[in-house]
Amino acid sequence: MNYYVTGITQKQTGGLNSDVGQIFQRFRGVNEQALVVFARQFATMINAGLAMVRCLDVLAVQTEDGVLKPVITAVRREVEGGSTLAAALGKFPKVFSPLFTNMVRAGELGGILDDVLNRLATFLEKDFNLKKKVKSA
Repeated sequence: MNYYVTGITQKQTGGLNSDVGQIFQRFRGVNEQALVVFARQFATMINAGLAMVRCLDVLAVQTEDGVLKPVITAVRREVEGGSTLAAALGKFPKVFSPLFTNMVRAGELGGILDDVLNRLATFLEKDFNLKKKVKSA
């Protein structure tokens, strides 16, 4: 099979700074406030009776955090493929702590996932505020 070039176009990029930003974004953790919003919105949708995969679809569209968005999409694919939510979250230890993952596992097993997600959001919010106070002191 022979291939022939039929056209060449220049790829538009953001330049070196854009590439460096994308590289560093892969190595930083998720924004804690984004994780709080994720947990709260997820809890609200689960409580409203939405299917888990649908919740993850909505969350992936709504989140603006560049680290969290692709992670939510990957978690949705895992859950859609038959994994538990906790197992899917556990594949992203830089985003979801062992505490977060294990609490979600307990919520799934106990049938109180919405309550657990709300409690996690409250805990993360208090933790974030405490860190902010310590940094400003």
